[in-house]
Formats: sequence, structure tokens, C-alpha cells
Amino acid sequence: MNLKVAILFILAVIFVSCKDKQNETVAEVYGVELKRAELSSLFSGNETKEDSILISKKHINHWVEEQISIYEAKNNKDINALEIALKAENYENTLLVHKDENLYIQINLDTLIRKEQYLEYYNKNKKDFYLNDYLVKVFYLKVSIDAPDINLVDRWYLLRKEDDINSIEEYAKSYGENFYYNIDTWMYFDQLEKEIPLQDINKDAFITRKRSRKIHKNDYYYYINILDYKLKNSSSPIEFEKKNIKVRILNERINELRKNYKNIIIQKAENEKAIKIY
Repeated sequence: MNLKVAILFILAVIFVSCKDKQNETVAEVYGVELKRAELSSLFSGNETKEDSILISKKHINHWVEEQISIYEAKNNKDINALEIALKAENYENTLLVHKDENLYIQINLDTLIRKEQYLEYYNKNKKDFYLNDYLVKVFYLKVSIDAPDINLVDRWYLLRKEDDINSIEEYAKSYGENFYYNIDTWMYFDQLEKEIPLQDINKDAFITRKRSRKIHKNDYYYYINILDYKLKNSSSPIEFEKKNIKVRILNERINELRKNYKNIIIQKAENEKAIKIY
């Protein structure tokens, strides 16, 4: 036997022996066998020998207990096996139909929503967009009482001059513990109470008069300036509801696609003369 043939023979023997080992039964319960190959998916390849043994033992014990439970359930004469089988079949069919519909939706769903579509939906459904709390556009800043130039911050945070916000933004980069300013974004006033100690203020008057305040608590100064507000129990602004509107529009499109797909496959079955009612 030359070297090449010998190597091929050895590899064949190794392959067969490995294959046989994978087919080896590692546990059996009421005639149901667990093969070693089924344990392979449990390992990443980085386990130590001790870890592998522990993982295998745990899985085998769980499998044994599960098979015992299954055997007892199958042999319980008080259980209607036909009813269980029908439920399982119905569940499988529901999953298949749902998956089939979702694949159709995935291919055909238009996720682009134009500005005018947002506006049209908002105007048609305004009654759905009412505020439970005040919405505000706000500036706030938290700084240590030891921070420098506090006297300048006292003036800047009022935003009376055009360059005040630029000055305070630069200041906040160096000394701000917390800072927020976005003139285009609304937030619920209650969110501010998580950042700033506002428990001692008259909420309604503070917001509706668009007040500013400097608060000293513990070792910090908190600056807040209400720039704009929306009354609770009034219509929520469209820019605040944009994400919500997007979800609603996409859900409507998805439901429409489900109906369309149902009509398509029914028409297909009719064209193929697959429907016979006796």
C-alpha cells in the first residue's frame, strides 16, 4: 500500500469512527433515544473538558425528565389526544399563514411617508392626539456651585441676546453637569422633574407665564427657562406625534396588504379551480 492510499484509508477510518460516535446513544427513556450528535449544538468549542461534561450532564438530565413527562402525558387516558393533535395542527397552520403573509408584507410594504401624509393623518385624527400633561420647549443647565463665572450664567440663561445661547453652550461643555437646549423639540414637563428639583413651584403658573428660575439645592445650581408650551388637554403638536403617526400609518398599510394578499391567493385558487364545495 503506497503512502497516499494509506493516508486516505486512515482518514476514512477516523471519519467512520467519528460518525459512529456521533450516532452513539447517550440516554434512553421508554425506547426514545438521545444521540451524542444532539449534544453538539450545546458547545461553542471553547469549553474545558470539565465544563463540557457538566453541560452534557445537565442537558441529559433535563431531556430525561422531559421524556418521562411526555410519555406519561401520552399514556394518560383522560387526555383527548385527538383534540391535542388538532390544536397542534391549527397552531402550526396559523404560524405558516402568518409567516407567508409577513414575507409578502416585507416585500411590498412602502415605508416612505411623505410630509403631506403625516399632516393629512394628523388632521383627520386630531381627537386622538390630546395632551395629558403640559408640553414644553425648554432650556436647562445644572452646574456645581463652585463653577466659575456664575454671575455670567445668571444672565446668559435668560436668553435675552442672540449670542447668549452660544456663550452658555460653550460654558456647559466645560462646567455643565447636565445641559439641554433644543428649540425644535417638545418634551413633557414631568420629564424635567427627573432632572431638576421643581417640587416647590406652582406648575401651572410657572409654565403658562413662561418663567425662568435659578434653583440652589445641595451643591448645585439648576437653571431652567420655559421657551414655549402647549396646554394639557389641548391638541398635541404634529412634530411631537410624528413617531406615533408613523407607526399608525404603517400599521394601516400592513393591514391593507394582509387583505390584498388574502384576495390575491383566493383569486389564484379560483383561477386554478382548486375550490370544490360539496
